[in-house]
Amino acid sequence: MNEIGLPDSAVLYITYASPSSMTWLTQADAEKVGIEISPIHSDQSAKTEDEWSDFNPQPQEQPAHAKNEQFIEFPEQNATKVYDLGSVQILLPGKFSIMATTVDSPDVLRLRLRVHDALAAYCKRSDGEYEVPSDLFALGSPDMPIETIVVKTIKSEIDRKPFREATWSLPYKRLAYRFDSGKVDPSSVLYICNAGIDAITIAERNANARSEILSGHRQKEIYDCSHGLMALKLLDPDSRFEPTMDEVRGGYFRYYESLCMKVMRSEPFLSPE
Repeated sequence: MNEIGLPDSAVLYITYASPSSMTWLTQADAEKVGIEISPIHSDQSAKTEDEWSDFNPQPQEQPAHAKNEQFIEFPEQNATKVYDLGSVQILLPGKFSIMATTVDSPDVLRLRLRVHDALAAYCKRSDGEYEVPSDLFALGSPDMPIETIVVKTIKSEIDRKPFREATWSLPYKRLAYRFDSGKVDPSSVLYICNAGIDAITIAERNANARSEILSGHRQKEIYDCSHGLMALKLLDPDSRFEPTMDEVRGGYFRYYESLCMKVMRSEPFLSPE
């Protein structure tokens, strides 16, 4: 979409909605994100004064999407997490599933996209480690150790077929993963070079990875408001992984409390300290 002259803000706006939802474009939003529009006037503008006197349209209720009531947003340091209330499925009394989309902030999105596209060129090189070009440090001076770009061949844990990948760990603490144990791991970007499968499938995988950077990471989350439990479910249709419910922990507490109040209309269970 950048190729047809749309700014990054417009691309983010257009790709924000999930495949099962819709973003309704208003003139105010169009002006804010840089989309040029021209209102189309219906032939009602040509009605005579007498015709207008008989014209009495009935008010229509706005779609839920237009009311901004379908979504709950949680701004974070580097992203915004959005829950789609239209995707809620009640599983048991007090238990439901809901779709969540995490969209990177514009500067982080541009960084991940730049790195993803740059890694494609390294697939033409031999397995090994390579120095990182300076233009990939898009968030300023790194505050974590700078690791090399790694191209390697490994075997799949599923079918044991070899495949090649190019990866780079992003050297910024603001993007790092923090664990309850205190461990901090850098976030990374991956590009699949080949996977012992046809080129079309590889292209689709990398296109999907690029689309996820632009549109956000989507996952299904399950909450049990009666017992203080939750689970994360993979969206990969080929995955045989079944989520296991566990105690709500860390940053998920605020999602759990807000969503249980919104969906179940009651105070959720909170385990004693």
